[in-house]
Amino acid sequence: MYVGLVIGYINTVFLFPYILSIEEYGLFRLIIDSGVFLSLIFAFGASNALMKFFPEFRGKSEQRLFYSLLMILLISSFIQMGLANFLSEEFTEFIFKSSGRFHEFFDVVLIFALLFSVNTFLENYLKTYMEVEIPVFMQSIGFRVLLLSLGFIYFFGWVTIDVFLQGIFIVMACYLVITFFFFTQKKDFSFTPFKIINIDSFKKIINYSAYMFMGASGMMVVGKIDSLMVGREIGLEATAIYAVAFFIAVTIEMPKRILSQLLLPIISNAFNRNDFVEVASLYRKSATNQLLIGMLIFILIWSNIDDFFNLIPKDAFEKGKYVTLIIGILKLFNMSLGINNEIISYSSLYRWYTYFLAILIFFTIGSNLILIPMYGLEGAAIATFLSVGIFNVLKVVLIRLKLNMHPFEKNQLTIIFIGILLSLLYFIPLPFHSIISIAIKSLFILIIYCFSMYFLNVSTDANEWINKHIKLLKSKI
Repeated sequence: MYVGLVIGYINTVFLFPYILSIEEYGLFRLIIDSGVFLSLIFAFGASNALMKFFPEFRGKSEQRLFYSLLMILLISSFIQMGLANFLSEEFTEFIFKSSGRFHEFFDVVLIFALLFSVNTFLENYLKTYMEVEIPVFMQSIGFRVLLLSLGFIYFFGWVTIDVFLQGIFIVMACYLVITFFFFTQKKDFSFTPFKIINIDSFKKIINYSAYMFMGASGMMVVGKIDSLMVGREIGLEATAIYAVAFFIAVTIEMPKRILSQLLLPIISNAFNRNDFVEVASLYRKSATNQLLIGMLIFILIWSNIDDFFNLIPKDAFEKGKYVTLIIGILKLFNMSLGINNEIISYSSLYRWYTYFLAILIFFTIGSNLILIPMYGLEGAAIATFLSVGIFNVLKVVLIRLKLNMHPFEKNQLTIIFIGILLSLLYFIPLPFHSIISIAIKSLFILIIYCFSMYFLNVSTDANEWINKHIKLLKSKI
């Protein structure tokens, strides 16, 4: 994960801002964001349905489930690709009116979205067998290394900017080929015979997939509409600045993504056994552990934010500083609420997810339309903060009312208090080069934060992990 984080920083914060103009980088990010946005719509909830129903079909029927859902995904994708291609000129003109040449690369977006949706489906199949190492490696390292390679190919002048942008879908194709290779190594999977599940089960899965399709579509609207509307309302330069600032903040959420992938099959199996005690325990522990790690990353980022932006090749990116703060606080808040999204998706409450999103989509679009003209980049960040924050509060309330579970523990207050104190280091600039300043502040924060959390025992899981490794170290000495 941390190697991937470093590569991601090199790509997003240093390499691409250096080799591309701000407008070109904005177009690059818009193509990828739009592709990811469309991929979940194309999938029609198939990836979610695979995780939801796999425990029920485990064994002789699991390949029938796989083929049935893959068929749903491909049919949905090709229908929507055809519709999007037919309406591409009108669609891109309306949605991305200030986004320059984006319409020229809309075919790249569609192909990228198809490949991304199939890849996600295969990765989820691997996760059902608790084989999360491969998906985690490919998401955090593999894809970023492929993008890094594409960047160097352009940097050395071997391709034009147009070929570089078209190469995005080639990167995704390579990613899919690698995932497919690992998928085929599963000894218990056979590509023949091709059979699907019975009609009654198919109807049940279609019903669930439809809700997940609406939920995933809505969540992508909520999650991506800010960057898309920045491109629409302000332009490609603003898109690039927003993308870099947003990426720095999203770093806070990286541990949550890894933990979520580890817990997905466990939660799905627990609900299949009606083991609500285990789910409630995971809910609270995930919230505390995510807040513990997320707070440390937030402090490290915000205390060094000015030095971070000093290291970015172009000065214009510093305009995104407060976008990083607003989105960073949002990501930290989301982490403090644990695995609420996973609990709703794999319980009987999944329909509520869609109902909430239906309301939230209108709020998100409306708030962006109002706040971006008023406050620019910060307006988009505030709109995202309000919409996603409200959405997460609604999920916590729903789980509390319907399942009698909550993610809160007293130790979380200790984490927040120490986090606020250490964040004040932002107001203490050091008279050194940015790299040296970052190193000094970060080392100080790591020592104070880690010792405080360990001796205050805010997380039994974290302390057990540390004690285990201390014993291993002593045994080797």
